[in-house]
Amino acid sequence: MIVSPREKKLMKEIAKILKDLKDGNIPKFFNERELEMFVLGVLKGKYGNKKKITPQVVSYSKRKIIQPDIVVDDELAIELKSLRTTSDFERAIGQIKKYEESFPYRILLIYDPSGKSFKIDKKEFSNVELVVWN
Repeated sequence: MIVSPREKKLMKEIAKILKDLKDGNIPKFFNERELEMFVLGVLKGKYGNKKKITPQVVSYSKRKIIQPDIVVDDELAIELKSLRTTSDFERAIGQIKKYEESFPYRILLIYDPSGKSFKIDKKEFSNVELVVWN
């Protein structure tokens, strides 16, 4: 897969927008759907029609269907995970790794209201930006 500098710039730009939000008022989310709607609203509010922002895109990888929560410009996958248990965390890590074939640049946004501070080895990921909201 050919990777462009534009895709990396897009990932860094959107990750910064999401990271800057954590210092502001993040509402309490009761489920991942609410989290997704909030992030979609933020991105659509920021970019309007300048970027194609699509929820739950279906992509095929090795005959398996993979569905990032949000895809931007058909180039960047954003996976959102509301952590309640360790298995939620492990599933988020597995999902973001699966998206690598179709999306070389990815953002993993973890909503962790309990502040369990799960440990992520950033060396384990290439081209992934991590955003954590508590």
